Amino acid sequence: MQRELTYVGGRLSGPTMARAMVPRNLLWSGVLAAAIAFFIAGVLLGRFAFRGESTGGSNSRRYAKAAQYLLDKIDASSLGRFLRELTRRPHVAGLPENERLAQYVADTWRAQGLDRVEELRYDVLLSYPDGQNPNLVRVVDETGQAVFTAQTHQPPLHSPEERDPSVLQNFNAYSAPGQAQGKVIYVNYGREEDFLYLQSQNISLKDHIVIARYGKIFRGNKAYLCEQFGCSALLLYSDPADGAPLGQSADAAYPNTVYMPSAGAQLGTVYRGTGDPLTPIYPSLESAYRLSEAEAELPRIPVQPISADDAYQILKLMPPTAAAPADWWGGLNLTYGLGPGPARPGWTVLMDIHTHGERANATNVIATLRGYEEPDRYVLVGNHRDAWILGAIDPSSGTAAMLELTRVLANLRKETGWRPRRSLVFCSWGAEEYGLVGSTEWVQHHRQQLAARAVAYLNVDLTINGNDTLRALGVPLLHDLLFAAARTVPNPDPEEVAAGRTTVYDTWLLHRLDNATGRPQLELPGDGSDFKGFIHNEGVPSADLAYDTDSGSSYPLYHTLYETYYMVTELQDRGLHFTTAVAQMWGEMARRLADDPVLPFGVVRYGTFLQEAFSVLEAHFGPRLRQNGVTLDYVRAAVEEFAEAATTFQEHFLRQLDLDDPLAVRQANDILMGVERSFLDPRGLPDRPDYNHVIFSPSSSDGYSGVVFPGLVDLLHDLDRLPADRRAAQWQKIKLHVSVLSYIIGSAAHGLQQDI
Repeated sequence: MQRELTYVGGRLSGPTMARAMVPRNLLWSGVLAAAIAFFIAGVLLGRFAFRGESTGGSNSRRYAKAAQYLLDKIDASSLGRFLRELTRRPHVAGLPENERLAQYVADTWRAQGLDRVEELRYDVLLSYPDGQNPNLVRVVDETGQAVFTAQTHQPPLHSPEERDPSVLQNFNAYSAPGQAQGKVIYVNYGREEDFLYLQSQNISLKDHIVIARYGKIFRGNKAYLCEQFGCSALLLYSDPADGAPLGQSADAAYPNTVYMPSAGAQLGTVYRGTGDPLTPIYPSLESAYRLSEAEAELPRIPVQPISADDAYQILKLMPPTAAAPADWWGGLNLTYGLGPGPARPGWTVLMDIHTHGERANATNVIATLRGYEEPDRYVLVGNHRDAWILGAIDPSSGTAAMLELTRVLANLRKETGWRPRRSLVFCSWGAEEYGLVGSTEWVQHHRQQLAARAVAYLNVDLTINGNDTLRALGVPLLHDLLFAAARTVPNPDPEEVAAGRTTVYDTWLLHRLDNATGRPQLELPGDGSDFKGFIHNEGVPSADLAYDTDSGSSYPLYHTLYETYYMVTELQDRGLHFTTAVAQMWGEMARRLADDPVLPFGVVRYGTFLQEAFSVLEAHFGPRLRQNGVTLDYVRAAVEEFAEAATTFQEHFLRQLDLDDPLAVRQANDILMGVERSFLDPRGLPDRPDYNHVIFSPSSSDGYSGVVFPGLVDLLHDLDRLPADRRAAQWQKIKLHVSVLSYIIGSAAHGLQQDI
């Protein structure tokens, strides 16, 4: 057993040493000499205890063995056992089954032998339907009698767990409670351009209920736009054109295929913020000041999901004279009318919504595999645990992959003596589905430690959105690592292997080729999962992985009752080969971030990314900015300065780095860790203080997607529709933010220099 020395309470604590009675000055000399000796021994032990061999070449062999071990030992049958346990019952955040799964994850990690496991609970505002008063959507006639009532629950179709009595009724979390009654207008996907089209047709939206199909943008943005355009309530449904491309017959949908049955309804939050709505910016500790629900930035209108069957019953009542544009038509067997409807005089749609806020626990489980040389540097690996119902894909495919990854890493340590150079921290988040609540509160709670010590955050929300190709999003610092890891993972698709594409990277390149770079396309992080707090607030480089469809749209059974263990293991990923591939790639990225002496960050690629992004910005907005007295010259100069500094750092510092000098390696890694953080503005983006990264952030009109230079893009968006006085003030904000951009990018360039 390796003996460790620690520094405790002003003294080195180690083996007890007998002391003879000697003069005090000699005693202190002896203590000092012993302390120095033990300190040196401790450094050497810490440096070499888990290396096996210490030379550069032998370390390369050691790393290769660890990488191969991960590829060989991640096991689909073990993954399946984890997935089965995670999907036995509905596990909505804050409710007993999700608390039981938190204990299951914690117990699993303790049994695997991880060094430290803790459960952290935050008292937050969540949202639930009222079990005694179901949410009702009805069509009523002129006498007030219901002629049609939408279903409150999705009917069980196959798996026994679909009949679990704890399955919640259909609801959208954080919907405002209340009643809305009136005519209905169809708004396509509920995007800004859809509302503007209706305005152009002189169709008034004020005080009307609107019905929108899911897709294209985050449902919370749809609800927000409804409020902005004066709508009284929102109905959401999944159109067959988006979720059932083979048609609506029973044999074309679940349980026979992965496609949406006409009785399915997608649940989900309509809260546009992140974290506990009552404690914005700060963690929801016992001591926290809490807003009232009336003060919190929550939706102000009722919102309710319905099935395609129910949407048909409402849309068929639209007047035939006001047909929707052809590209607004979906897959229902009717003429898509804009409304208002029902067309019959006196008939209206009546919504009674009882969804309400309730304080509950968001429970995070955090486990650490301690690093041997830099235990104070954290490579974070995360996935959320809560689901809207059974959640076999979102999130349990990712949870199962993480539990399998920790099993293999723990066994690697036991069987070979390996430990990571840096600490690996595994995070099982609570209440992600409500608005990234658990991870946001944890990041806010640990802001100081993360700012100084976090290396990167690797997220897998789910493993299999589809099975056509890999989809990855991440910051430019991690692009090279993403590509390298994908090249190491065997292709899980036998047809692709037969075609000569033997790795995950090969198929990714085929399906998502970026012609400009000759590499696969990579997306920028929005705030669709738990990486948000890490990258957008703390500047911790982040990435997210999943297998995907060619279209990139969400899998059809997303957030429905039918997202079952059967659906995953028999329809979506039989044999769990694609889930295994994601776990292997996830593990290889984590291993390299934890083990590589110099962090595998692509600073030169970041410089190239900024140059390309600036060229797009200048081409799109430059002429208009110049017409209004705003120059981008200083931003251009700062971007070029960063690109030059990145190249100099790579060529003249990293390439000449002495890897046997631990202080020099630490200095290099400190600089690399500072790159992403250099792009943070502590005051936040203009009018968005909860987002700090000036290079990219979620789009203000779609929380799922990332935008480059978001502050400037947001300020210029809809500028022409502002009143003249507000437009002048907006131009002052634009001038200020352009100044901020040039300063922050220039500061990031200076951060790559060794001298101040």
